[in-house]
Amino acid sequence: MAEGQEDTRKRRHREHMKLKRKADRQRETEQNQTFEARSCHCATLCSATKTDFCKLYEAVPFPATIDPSRPWESSIRLIRLKAGGEGDTIECDLFHASLDGGHQFIALSYVWGDYHDRITICVNGRAVNITRHLHTALVHLRNRSSDTTLWVDAICIDQGNLGERNSQVQHMPEVYSVAAEVIAWLGEEADGSGQVIDYINSHAKGASGSSRQHEPPTSAQLDYLWSRPYWGRVWVVQELASAYRSNGRCYMRCGHRSVSFEQFRYFLGEYLASHIYTQGDSVLGPKHLTNLSIAHGEKSFLEILSESAFLASTDPRDRIYGIRGISPEFYRSKIPVDYRISFHELCQRVIFEYVKKERNLDILCQFRGFPRNDHCPSWVRDLSSYNRGVSLTIHFASAGSQPNPTISDNILHINGRSIGRANLLRGPYKFPAALQAGQPWPEMPNLRKVEAFALAALSKRHKNSTPGDLQGRFMNLVSGDRWRGAAIHGTKVPYPPREVWDAVNQHKSSSKVDEQTHLRYKYFPFLFSPLIGRTLFDTVGGSIGVGPPNMQKDDIICVLHGCSYCAVLRKVKKQHYTFIGPAYVDGAMSGEYIRQEYDDEGRPNLEEQFHIH
Repeated sequence: MAEGQEDTRKRRHREHMKLKRKADRQRETEQNQTFEARSCHCATLCSATKTDFCKLYEAVPFPATIDPSRPWESSIRLIRLKAGGEGDTIECDLFHASLDGGHQFIALSYVWGDYHDRITICVNGRAVNITRHLHTALVHLRNRSSDTTLWVDAICIDQGNLGERNSQVQHMPEVYSVAAEVIAWLGEEADGSGQVIDYINSHAKGASGSSRQHEPPTSAQLDYLWSRPYWGRVWVVQELASAYRSNGRCYMRCGHRSVSFEQFRYFLGEYLASHIYTQGDSVLGPKHLTNLSIAHGEKSFLEILSESAFLASTDPRDRIYGIRGISPEFYRSKIPVDYRISFHELCQRVIFEYVKKERNLDILCQFRGFPRNDHCPSWVRDLSSYNRGVSLTIHFASAGSQPNPTISDNILHINGRSIGRANLLRGPYKFPAALQAGQPWPEMPNLRKVEAFALAALSKRHKNSTPGDLQGRFMNLVSGDRWRGAAIHGTKVPYPPREVWDAVNQHKSSSKVDEQTHLRYKYFPFLFSPLIGRTLFDTVGGSIGVGPPNMQKDDIICVLHGCSYCAVLRKVKKQHYTFIGPAYVDGAMSGEYIRQEYDDEGRPNLEEQFHIH
């Protein structure tokens, strides 16, 4: 017995060391990538080796503090952009200032742009490389007759110094809060952006009738503005939010034209109220970003994490650090900025704190898993990979349960009840993102076969149901009841789900897409996203559902306490499993299997504990 325990201990130690080496390699890779993208910007490198040393920042040290090892805790650097005319070299003075006040400055919110496309400027007499996108912003912000004081992250933070970078990034919401003004740089004037901004200003809330003389922008001009890279940057959310919550002095700027954030938001709201838009439309970028920026205290951490999933960052860790400023206080205190850990480790830390705080597992359903060869626990999800087909707000499969999840030794322990075992699998189903009128039909799944498979299982499961009831259950299955939550998801759908399904269902591979089908298919990826890229399955006991793409025959379908969706698990050994993903199961999404005495095979439905590795 003792010998067997010793073998088990050694095996676990080997597995732990293997995971540790994997994490160390991942951390080193990410830190090297970060250095290559964000180290010393001087035109002549200060050192041939990868160190924190940079002569530019050495010449502008932070003042001494109580803790000499962390002098940057209460200070920031600012730049004084010197006056100049068109064609003059950009020249700046870099100096330190206290966050407590004393300096009036403008905080710049912008997109870094292509790191390899760089222009040299002069900072404290030293040649420094910055991206062309930032250079363009500085050219437009420069005053001809007087200097301008700015905070710009790429210049004011020593990006190669991890200690400084961790601290300064953590204080960025405060920087944007105390700034006298925040300028959101959308880019140069182009594609009619000037006309759009003039029109927004003239039609702002409270504008006089005499000022409303500008021609309305065309849909193409609006689309160009909505499609600018600025709307897809994760850091923008907390930058705008900090300015909005503190003093509201925030301006959206294109070239030399600007409009206040409040006026822009008012115009955007009116536009959205009068237009039909769908998933993938360019206007959703500014819509989601502005909504997140003003939602102070109104959204849960999981809602913020989910709604910001479309935003991008150069460093994957900024996916989390970029929304700290708008997250609840608990998560700001428990998830400090730390660029020494890998993205995997950061996701594990976030999920650990979430499960401990919220006592539910919805975060596991909302995001996809890492590739299994990454050797991290299956409950650690990739928080940059959003599960679009999951609608947590309209389901609660574990209703009536009392969740008490715990995590120890990298194992998630949770109680739950079994539904059944996966039997027949169909899919995963891949659909084109869009259809073009007049073009041949692209290759896509046969919806008639999908419907026939599902209706056969539903009719066996619900023998006394009318054809209409079965059709309703089928629509709920393939849409995940998503049509009920269209308003919640912020999407207007002018057609019934059945009409959209039938329009696509009638296609022939040899025919061309007609205009009516083209219009209806615009809503297909939204309404039926729970089916797209996922697997249709039935169980040995006759249940039917839609699950993750990588599920297999004999996977366990169950309800885990504190989980809004059903879960697909794969058995490792008795009571030990890996988490495969969430599943929509007909007749199990409102707590039915928490209350039922038997599973779908007729066995006693006893509560059991699941240990998820």
